[in-house]
Amino acid sequence: MTLVKHRARVFAVVGLSMVPPSHLPPRIVQASAPRIEVRAGKTRVHLTPAMTRALVAYDASFRPWDYGDYGDWVRRSSPPTPNEALSVLVGDFNGDGQPDVVMAGRRGTAGVLAAILSDSGRYRVVEMSRAEGDTAASGMGGPQVAGRDTYLKAVQPGDIDMPVYDASEEVWKHVDWKAVGTTRFLRLHTEAISEIYEEKGASLCVFADGRFWWLAFGD
Repeated sequence: MTLVKHRARVFAVVGLSMVPPSHLPPRIVQASAPRIEVRAGKTRVHLTPAMTRALVAYDASFRPWDYGDYGDWVRRSSPPTPNEALSVLVGDFNGDGQPDVVMAGRRGTAGVLAAILSDSGRYRVVEMSRAEGDTAASGMGGPQVAGRDTYLKAVQPGDIDMPVYDASEEVWKHVDWKAVGTTRFLRLHTEAISEIYEEKGASLCVFADGRFWWLAFGD
């Protein structure tokens, strides 16, 4: 009898911690650990209840771009994995040893890039970028481009072997770097997010001193 009551009590606590299914954002599934699942071109993001609550507080209508929204050539070059699927990344982006999730998708009338970050045992959503009107599954070249062509890749800790440019002096005060002649190279101490544009360029988003910083890099 005691065991039954104990189970009922635990179930009640777990139930309270979960977001009701009717309140879940599109493409979001609650799970014990974050991961990405792609089926028939549809991207489903598995989030912990704490991550889900943070996303609902940010915007319950947010929807990540589907894997099938991207152009064929993008999908061929980046097959989905449980941690990476063009519009979604799972990793530790603020360096605290806890999993985070970064998602590109639609929020109202804008395309946004948002991170669900661990924060002292809880989670919060940080909007990293916003592009008003970017709500269609077309590329940067406009409707004539079949499928989205701006996508995300995780960058592992270590030295970036490409020069970084077009960054304000304020950015360099917060990130680690080394100089080779007059060129600056980043030194990453945690995972970073690379946003790649049509294979023609990329921006790197690095978490340092409590916030994200954007830099451009390339050959």
